[in-house]
Amino acid sequence: MNAPLTAIEQIQHELPDIDWITDVNRVTRLSQDFSWFSPVLKRDLAGKRADAVAKPRSEDEIKRLVSACARRKVPITVRGGGTGNYGQAVPLHGGVLLDMSGYNAFLWARPGVGRAQAGIKLAEFDREARPSGWELRCIPSTFKSATLGGLFGGGFGGAGSITYGPLAAPGNVLGVRAMTIEAEPQVIELRGAEAMHMHHLWGTNGLVLEIEVGLAPTLPWMENVVVFDDFDQALAFGDAVAHATGIMKKEICFLADPIPGYMHTLADHLPPGCHAILLLIAEYCEDAMLHLASQYGGTVTYRKTAEEAAASGRTLIEYGWNHTTLHALKIDKGLTYLQSSFTPGEHLEQVSRMEKLFKGEVLMHAEFLRNGAGLTTCTALQLVRYTTEERLREIIDSSGAIKSSTLYAYDGSGNLSSIKINTSDSLQDFTETIVHSYQTNAQGKPEKLWRIINGTDSTGYRFSGDDKGNVIDEILYRRGLPSDSVFYYYDDKNRLSDIVRYNKKARQLLPSIMFEYDDTDRVIQKMTILSTNNPDYLIWRYLFNEKGLKTKEALFNKQKELTGRIEYAYTFEN
Repeated sequence: MNAPLTAIEQIQHELPDIDWITDVNRVTRLSQDFSWFSPVLKRDLAGKRADAVAKPRSEDEIKRLVSACARRKVPITVRGGGTGNYGQAVPLHGGVLLDMSGYNAFLWARPGVGRAQAGIKLAEFDREARPSGWELRCIPSTFKSATLGGLFGGGFGGAGSITYGPLAAPGNVLGVRAMTIEAEPQVIELRGAEAMHMHHLWGTNGLVLEIEVGLAPTLPWMENVVVFDDFDQALAFGDAVAHATGIMKKEICFLADPIPGYMHTLADHLPPGCHAILLLIAEYCEDAMLHLASQYGGTVTYRKTAEEAAASGRTLIEYGWNHTTLHALKIDKGLTYLQSSFTPGEHLEQVSRMEKLFKGEVLMHAEFLRNGAGLTTCTALQLVRYTTEERLREIIDSSGAIKSSTLYAYDGSGNLSSIKINTSDSLQDFTETIVHSYQTNAQGKPEKLWRIINGTDSTGYRFSGDDKGNVIDEILYRRGLPSDSVFYYYDDKNRLSDIVRYNKKARQLLPSIMFEYDDTDRVIQKMTILSTNNPDYLIWRYLFNEKGLKTKEALFNKQKELTGRIEYAYTFEN
């Protein structure tokens, strides 16, 4: 008697016309991305693989595959070029790896806009668009292998972001054609801001079929390496080019010593001990760039015209962004990397401070760009000399510079009576003590709160509750007089759902904080509106382990950019 078919075998039997890959070695290879950059992810994702790989070539094949998987509740992991480095293309629970690289048609390009299927490689998109005088606005260093869908679903930006910002900046993505993951898949077109609900979510909330993007004029991009003896002068030069409104630029990459030493194929152009800026600028802006280079003490050691760069088949883009880490890892397997963002206008000081704090252990690699709000700054993809995971977490927490302690006090009935928070930052010569002092009623519920900063500056709050003991409103008191009111709303399971304030501009109550829960009543998302006058918002997302303990917090801005992350580790003692 034959054994019953597995769910995967049933799907293959139902869809024999789809290109299936079942060879164990090929499936294992396709189940990996570049998450091995991280020793932590390399360990955590070891052995994770799909049961089979499907490579559909048409929308109909994709729809039938999605339906077959959804009906059998078989996990689907979407893959583009597999060039991401967060593990987003690694199947955690087996199932089908949906390889989109076969769905790769270039659809059209018009002045300033183009559209293609999700599986097209970025380099191929540009080859098709450039004859009409247009190209992609921003591309990662992996553009020769990465796909348009992969960039949208799991990428950030890249070369070009110095002019156009990250992919999430308004106007860069104009629309997507997407498919729902269900037994009867629906195909929908999302335009503008709605399309961005699928950005940087790795295919977890639907499958992107086509993407329509804003394009940039194709310019003759010349390539230069400018080297410096001084860290701060090199950094300042990069910032000067970034802020020079008359210089058309596509890439400004800062590599501090000793990182240039890892770029062996550029060794003739990178003197030992130098700090380097890698540039792509329009050819007609060369004189302006050279003038700035002389002002900051830089020396041009590498120069290729756009024609020469194209003929060589090599571009400096492939030495920046994530390729910097790749080149370095070829030389030193003991490296990993971290990512940092910096405050526009304060970014040079913050980068210099970080260099001094971790000199020799965290190696500075920064990329200049405009952020989602259009402000010029830089982001860092620093190389790190990896020793232990504990030390890596210490570095993430800015080890030693910022210290914080929290002391909780309870009354004789077990009610919280005060919270004392001490914070110090040795780099900023800053110390602060905040005390929250509570007064509770006979039922142990808070009635009053005093918030005291550094022993003098104090603010009072008064609370009232409902018959279930929930706080339903809060009144702020300054100098004994009532001021703003805050209202608390609960869902039908008695969980706090919204914190609401009166918006004077809108003349109505509007949410200030909103909460979402999972089936076990844990908060999995919190959205915070920045202020009544500022419609921007922040989103916190939370992950928990099987014990219900929080393992990760991730902070995203309105443009869906990851701006902060906290990871938790626990030890248990008997």
